[in-house]
Amino acid sequence: MGSLKQSPKKILLQRADKLGDVILSLPTIYAIHKAFPNATIDVVTSEIGQQILLSQPYINHIHCVKWKENQKPSNFFELISSIKQQNYDTYISLWNNPYMALLGFFARIPHRIGDKTNWPLNLLYSTKIKQRWENISYHQIELNLELLKPFNIPSILEHTPVFIEKNAEEKIKKIFEESLNATKKTVLIFTATGGSNYPIPENAVISFIDILQKKHKVNIVVAGQANKKSAFYQYNNESVLNLINSTTLQELTAAIKWSDYYIGPDTGPTHIASFFRKNMIFFSSRKPNPPARWGSLSANQRIIRRDYTCKYFCVKKCHPKECFSYLNADVLMNEFQTLLNNESNTPMDIKMYHLQHTFRILRIYKTEIDRARDSDIICQLNNKGLFIKTIVLPKNPLKRLTTLIHMIIRYNINIIEGQGHKISIACARFYMGAIAVYVKPIVVKQSTTKHSHLDNHIQYYQKACV
Repeated sequence: MGSLKQSPKKILLQRADKLGDVILSLPTIYAIHKAFPNATIDVVTSEIGQQILLSQPYINHIHCVKWKENQKPSNFFELISSIKQQNYDTYISLWNNPYMALLGFFARIPHRIGDKTNWPLNLLYSTKIKQRWENISYHQIELNLELLKPFNIPSILEHTPVFIEKNAEEKIKKIFEESLNATKKTVLIFTATGGSNYPIPENAVISFIDILQKKHKVNIVVAGQANKKSAFYQYNNESVLNLINSTTLQELTAAIKWSDYYIGPDTGPTHIASFFRKNMIFFSSRKPNPPARWGSLSANQRIIRRDYTCKYFCVKKCHPKECFSYLNADVLMNEFQTLLNNESNTPMDIKMYHLQHTFRILRIYKTEIDRARDSDIICQLNNKGLFIKTIVLPKNPLKRLTTLIHMIIRYNINIIEGQGHKISIACARFYMGAIAVYVKPIVVKQSTTKHSHLDNHIQYYQKACV
């Protein structure tokens, strides 16, 4: 799709869903602002998204979508009416939602930009951009930026500032000054998620705090939301600053900014910490949310992700008690100690680290002799953190297919590498895409590399994704 003939003057951008998705749209909004500093930029967002976007000075106005429990906006027609009156010339729809696609169409905005791959929603856009969702090496920010191709804005991960309301920042700064030791580094632990992901197990966090207090002279802050069933609902530790259930989103953002280290799951506040480039431990729990797509941009980070330990034949749902049983206080402490000893990494290093924790490879062999030949290299790569599972498939076609599907689902395989069995692999990919409605594994030729250099293998799989 070629570039638009005229520069936009009044732009409406839409990202009206969960907090983490809204935060990851900030680089796109900021890129538009840098490219067109004189243009007016308004945003359509959710009620939770509004709380973080209100303080961003390059956003002129926010239209808030009020979602009902049935995932329908209660103020849809009011939004259409108010948006139509604003005479926007450009609408950019980041979220593929039917109501949000219809919004720009019914508001009669001339240039409507959206995802070409989503049919039939793409019929509602005047400019269609193919977003490469199937490329698991692409970050969500890069996918968002792809929609700016008509403006010749590149899809580059760049630093995006996050602004905080003055009163919220002053309040948190005062609390920190009164409650924390200014000579010590501060560790903020976020204990919850917004529901689309899983938090770090509470018992692991509480035990980790006890060990952390004994081994390191640091300030510890806990923050998040907790209900009455949570161990953090009435958490009492005199040496810990407890902000559970006591901050607004703006105040939480300020607390993250004023901390030195951040520990949390894959959720909105963690992405905020990423934009502040905090030293962090990032717990990537769910199978569909790999670090390459949703990971932190911090130069010093540790990822905890063992989606391949799943005991169940499930695709998207997790079983926290069983699947996350490996995550205890010792694991957290080991990662924190590594974080302390780490040096800052380049953006390329971070990308490679994300891919290492994203790629789940199933290498297929024709015979056990072939499999044994590569066992030493596979073992070395596994020890370096790249997950590769090997198998010789059964000769029976039906058993071969069921075995293949079971391996893909159980170990969250996203790359199939190996010899033969093209029909079985094609059927398994069809099942994962059309029936399981999940990411289809990509198929690559078996690498001829006979050494265990980790970066070379990761780069090989990355090129295959493209």
